[in-house]
Amino acid sequence: MTVRLGFAIPAHLEPEILVVDEVLAVGDAEFQKKAIGKMQDVSKGGGRTVLFVSHNMASVKKLCNTGVLLQNGMVKCTGAIDDVIREYTDSGSKVTQNVFFENLSEAPGNDQIRIKSVEVFPENGDALCVASGVHIRWRFMNYKPDILLDAAFELRTSDDMIIIHSGKVVSPQKDSKVGEYTVDIIFPPFLLNKGRYNLRMWFGENNRYLIWGDYIHYFEVEDSYYPDPYLERPLPGILKMKLNASSTFSE
Repeated sequence: MTVRLGFAIPAHLEPEILVVDEVLAVGDAEFQKKAIGKMQDVSKGGGRTVLFVSHNMASVKKLCNTGVLLQNGMVKCTGAIDDVIREYTDSGSKVTQNVFFENLSEAPGNDQIRIKSVEVFPENGDALCVASGVHIRWRFMNYKPDILLDAAFELRTSDDMIIIHSGKVVSPQKDSKVGEYTVDIIFPPFLLNKGRYNLRMWFGENNRYLIWGDYIHYFEVEDSYYPDPYLERPLPGILKMKLNASSTFSE
């Protein structure tokens, strides 16, 4: 309620410049929706300036048209919001297709779950691209026996837009074993578009989190070329699919 009040007062005083610092990091979905709507009204309808500070790239992209990237208190770059977001995500993420954690004591996780490896490789062919499909495999050590154990993942775009949140219950009969589990997820060819993606993982016991999704793995999908002339050029969007389409002509 304090944050709501703190945002509501300056937002309704009609200032020439409204500075908003991570106000959307708290509050429910309804509050976030109203806050973004109000900031859009201020900037577009009222012709005033909104300085929006956030690490949520989806909200930044939705609200802003110009960006400023700060690093260690200094301006690193300025420009169109898409260019600045790309610079931010590229500089803050290390693209690595495969990661193996040999020393389990230093592997991501805790005394209940430890991630042993994460691999991202083409489902078909040698290069990870649109036409190859994407195969994601992760191995983890489970130290809790006899539980309903599930391994979930979330795939996001480089600007933090959630593509899918899904997973696999690996011991539906509450019969988990102490030892290594492997989970495979396959995105078929001609689905994910060219771009950089990040993968986050969750592990749960009977709908209770054992590990929150704070381990992030980055990978990149390259473009492919097709016999279809329309799909040969780069196209926007998260998906790049060859759909079954028909056309007719009549006079």
